[in-house]
Amino acid sequence: MDRIGWSTPVPLVTYWSLTALFYQAGKSLSYWFSL
Repeated sequence: MDRIGWSTPVPLVTYWSLTALFYQAGKSLSYWFSL
């Protein structure tokens, strides 16, 4: 894999990973608080 092809999508992938992580955390918190 060439590094040039990697340099652009990495921040985008990181951004979406964090978004998904916070989304899951939010669902978990809302689930626990609703108990």
